[in-house]
Amino acid sequence: MLAGVEYLLPIYKEANTYPNLMDTVITGNPDLLSADELHKSAWDIVSPRFQTAREEAIAHYRQLAGQASERVVDTLEKIVPAASDGRVETLFIANGVQHWGVFNPDTNEIEHHAQMESGDESLLDLALFKPT
Repeated sequence: MLAGVEYLLPIYKEANTYPNLMDTVITGNPDLLSADELHKSAWDIVSPRFQTAREEAIAHYRQLAGQASERVVDTLEKIVPAASDGRVETLFIANGVQHWGVFNPDTNEIEHHAQMESGDESLLDLALFKPT
C-alpha cells in the first residue's frame, strides 16, 4: 500500500515492479500524519481483505475436515513436523495460547510441557516460522 502526495503516486506506480502493490492508496503528505493515524488509515483499507482471506481459509478447512482429509491435522505432534517439512498451507492459532516443548527434526518427535522448562521452544513458533 502506498501513502503519499497525490501527484507522486502515479509516478511510483508506473516504476513499481512489486506484484502485490494495492491499487487503493492513502493520499496526502504522510509526514503530517502520526504513526497511529497512518496505521488506522491503512488498516481501514486492508482489514476487509484479511477478513475475506480468513473466511475463505476457514471454509476450505471445514470442507477438507468434513471430507476427513489427511490434509487436515489438529495436534502439535502432526502440525510441527509438517511445518518443519514445509507442508503447512494454513495454520489457525488462538490468540494468547502458548505451548512449550522440544522438537527433534531428525525423529519428528515432540516433547510437550505444560509449563516452560529449560531448553524449551515455543512449539507454535516452530509451526509458524520454518527454520532456514
